Amino acid sequence: MQGADDRIIATEGGFTPRRVLLVLAIGCVTAAVLGSTPLLGWTENLPDRPGTALIHDAALRWHSAMQAVGATGPYTWVRHTLRAVEAKPPG
Repeated sequence: MQGADDRIIATEGGFTPRRVLLVLAIGCVTAAVLGSTPLLGWTENLPDRPGTALIHDAALRWHSAMQAVGATGPYTWVRHTLRAVEAKPPG
């Protein structure tokens, strides 16, 4: 039997375009909020072309805003935790 939460996303006919867009929008917002650090890093590695400075400045402002509200902490914690797990020898 499906729970109420399952019925919100999936239907008998599969995913509707509206629900797919909702899931994608939620994922994009989550990535933008919690992933401002890698987003900024990505903009720093863009080739030097017209508009690159504008993109980088926007990412820098966004990252600063996310730092101000403490949204960069979870990404940093997950990254350091995964690196520590990867560094441990098996066994």
